[in-house]
Amino acid sequence: MAGAFDFNNQYAIVHSQDGGASWQVAHFSNNGEWPRRYNALHFPTATIGYAVGSNGRISKTTDGGTDWS
Repeated sequence: MAGAFDFNNQYAIVHSQDGGASWQVAHFSNNGEWPRRYNALHFPTATIGYAVGSNGRISKTTDGGTDWS
């Protein structure tokens, strides 16, 4: 399970491995042009996911949201 979160104008992707009971930061969007916001997450499969955001920002995961590039 993954989601996007705003940490004081530094936007992050977070993930949970226990159905949302606890969350861990998987990826900070703290580089590049302002704003650094992620607008949407999409998982076409259980392991492959995409995060898209402002200024053409796109990140991808291939492990269900634990690691992003």
